[in-house]
Amino acid sequence: MPSLQYVKAKGKKYWRIVKSVRVNGKPRPKPICYLGTEENILETFTKFRSKSEGSLPESNQVENLQELNTPSSSPEKVDFGKPSSTNKKTEIESGILVSNRTDKTIQWMTRSRDNWKDKCQKAKAMLKVKSLAVKRLQKAREKLKGQMNKHRSTIESLQEKLKSAENSINQLQAQLESKNEQIGDFKKN
Repeated sequence: MPSLQYVKAKGKKYWRIVKSVRVNGKPRPKPICYLGTEENILETFTKFRSKSEGSLPESNQVENLQELNTPSSSPEKVDFGKPSSTNKKTEIESGILVSNRTDKTIQWMTRSRDNWKDKCQKAKAMLKVKSLAVKRLQKAREKLKGQMNKHRSTIESLQEKLKSAENSINQLQAQLESKNEQIGDFKKN
């Protein structure tokens, strides 16, 4: 999906429309169209606006740019004038007439912005759910560790009692055998 991206060159922000392309398995932005600086973009829209209606409002906001969607009486190709990485000006090569496409471009920019807002909100919600789940699992793990430690100590104490009981049983059996021997000796006598 194409998106807007700015590039800084010589301290100025230049805007371009890019799409994501995979190069060697990694996503890389591929420029579709260079738009130029904000001033160049507004100047271009002002030129077309002045031909069709009069003048452009002074605000730089996208909401005010939506007023530009009325096509001019004599459509022309527009050179947005952003020096590319080879420092030469480029123009829209597909031959799209900007004056006819202004409304669609602005709608696309607005939809793109809204889509990214929705995606960001969904991602934040998912992150919140996952982080809460991780916290709950950490608490449950700590609780289980505490219970395991209690059970270990209980098992150790029971094992000690079992050993002492076995020792006392062995002693009692030894005493029983000795008493049985004494009884057997009395019967013989």
